[in-house]
Amino acid sequence: MEERKRFIEDWLRAGAATNVAALCRLYGISRRTGYKWLERFRQGGWPELEDRSHAAHRQPGRIPESVERRVIEARRQHPSWGPKKLRAWLESKESQTSWPAASTIGDALKRAGLVAQADAATGRSGTQSVARTRSAPTSGRSTTRGSFAVLSDGRRRI
Repeated sequence: MEERKRFIEDWLRAGAATNVAALCRLYGISRRTGYKWLERFRQGGWPELEDRSHAAHRQPGRIPESVERRVIEARRQHPSWGPKKLRAWLESKESQTSWPAASTIGDALKRAGLVAQADAATGRSGTQSVARTRSAPTSGRSTTRGSFAVLSDGRRRI
């Protein structure tokens, strides 16, 4: 904002006969930007030179609030269900409503904070399985690994 203000003040001080291209070079901005600032100033004065939001004016792909509220309500009723199951259940209960894709439902659940983040190392979310330890030592003969046992001498027994 300060740079825009100084640019306009210099332009006003020099008068209408000012070489805008030279003033733009002095400020290190493009002529297009310089003329845009001048036009905004002419249209609305100093307030028009304020920083503007870069947010979209509208979001055409966003689901309606009523649908999002219903998805969140359903998730709270069934906290263990994922987006696919929620969508199927909602479609069976309220077939007249056009339900969004499961991925969009998942996005809505994330925005509402109803999805546990996956652990980066395991890819699992929620409660992790705890390693079981025995209170008494085993005989040391074998350890079960999947569909085979590893004997104490390193051999495998199926």
